Amino acid sequence: MKKIIPILLVPIFFHGCKEAPSTLSQSNEKKIIAPDQFQPSQRRVKQEGYSEVAYQINLHKQKVLDNPSDKRAHLVLATYYHRMGKMQQAIKHFEHADLVEPLEESKKLLLAQLYAQNNQLDKALNIYNIYTKKYPTSWKLKNDIANVYRKQQQYQKALDIVEQLLREKKDNIFAIHTLANIYADQKKYDLAELTLHRARKLNPKNAETWNQLGVTYVHIGYREEAQKSFLAATSRNPQLIQPKMNLAQSYIDHHDYNNAAKLYKDILSIEPLELTAIYHLGVSSAALGLDDAANESFIGMVKIDPQNAKAMYALGILNQYHMQDGQKAVQYYNRFIALSPGLSKQHEVFTHLKKKKKMPPKVD
Repeated sequence: MKKIIPILLVPIFFHGCKEAPSTLSQSNEKKIIAPDQFQPSQRRVKQEGYSEVAYQINLHKQKVLDNPSDKRAHLVLATYYHRMGKMQQAIKHFEHADLVEPLEESKKLLLAQLYAQNNQLDKALNIYNIYTKKYPTSWKLKNDIANVYRKQQQYQKALDIVEQLLREKKDNIFAIHTLANIYADQKKYDLAELTLHRARKLNPKNAETWNQLGVTYVHIGYREEAQKSFLAATSRNPQLIQPKMNLAQSYIDHHDYNNAAKLYKDILSIEPLELTAIYHLGVSSAALGLDDAANESFIGMVKIDPQNAKAMYALGILNQYHMQDGQKAVQYYNRFIALSPGLSKQHEVFTHLKKKKKMPPKVD
């Protein structure tokens, strides 16, 4: 086992590059994924290697350059970026495909979901309103609109829709989830918890209810109850990624890197392109002293997402402090700086570069 420096390594990985903004407001809440109706469960039948994915992405990028009207190439890229969690790029290619030829209904509604996830809420509402006219009795569309209003902080509008849905069908689990989210967004966690207990009684096998209950317990600060709820969610639907991500994050928060690594491997067996899971598997591996495994994770990220600044920074830290390769570390730091044009001169990376100058050359 190689020499490890977990005290230095892990905080740098977590705080050196900020995560993309989430729908939750508090800094340590950004790591938790709520069971939004905007996010479908992800299941992968075919497992692709990172090299194959990189080849396909580059191939279809070239196709788009050669022919901007290649709808299929845009859709292939949109699908890959969606799976990777790169929603802005996914939206861009769905929009291009839609301009070439109007998207089919399912993809148009998926685009609405992506708009909602990325806080392009007026665009999401525009699509939902079109389909609401076509399907005026669809409770699913109404519930999606309620979630958009919720994200706009128009809570009364969201509440009016949800209450109407529950008058029509009092055991509508998805509407109950939305109601709990409305309460949670307003920090009324006691009401959110009571609402989810109601959903659990109606259908104790619903994994998303358990996941959302875990999220609520995280807000309240009940760690053990949160973990039990996430475990209950994963046992009820082993293919649902969100509760596994939440449980793994809870393990990392409490320095249980062994269990975190196991969960991230499991997540990647379901969706091998989940960038957050790849990254945190690398962090967990490094904390366990598995330098080669950590390096493999971060290199995998760079293969499928060459502009990923966070992966470059992680590789710099890993090479400098764990693998004792200052030359490689500087290469990755410089790539990180090039990808982060707004970088402050006070950023930690410059401290690491100064330390590197005092390092002896690597001896093979």
